[in-house]
Amino acid sequence: MKMRKSKVTREQVKVCAGQCVSRKEFRQKFSRAYGHAYRNEYLNEVCAHMPPLGNRLLRYVYAIELENEAYIGLSMNPEKRFLNHTIRGTKDVRRIISKGAKLIKLTGLISGQY
Repeated sequence: MKMRKSKVTREQVKVCAGQCVSRKEFRQKFSRAYGHAYRNEYLNEVCAHMPPLGNRLLRYVYAIELENEAYIGLSMNPEKRFLNHTIRGTKDVRRIISKGAKLIKLTGLISGQY
């Protein structure tokens, strides 16, 4: 005998989405709720709190600045990239970060097409 799946409600979807910081995370952790929101055309509503992430075509320009030194980069997710720089960055970038450099987004999402 097959078990019937319980119906997903809009409120349940909102709770699931609220636990995630990106659409990708929402889709991976709660695929059924994500699919329900997508099919019923309220995905944008439940994901409104999630900041947009870039992709291969849309990127942020960011800076890691400390007084008179700066590193300029291009990334889909500057916050995650900043953390990666602390672990796997070049010696100079790690040095700047260890002295207390700050991450600054210089642009919003821009197209990688030229």
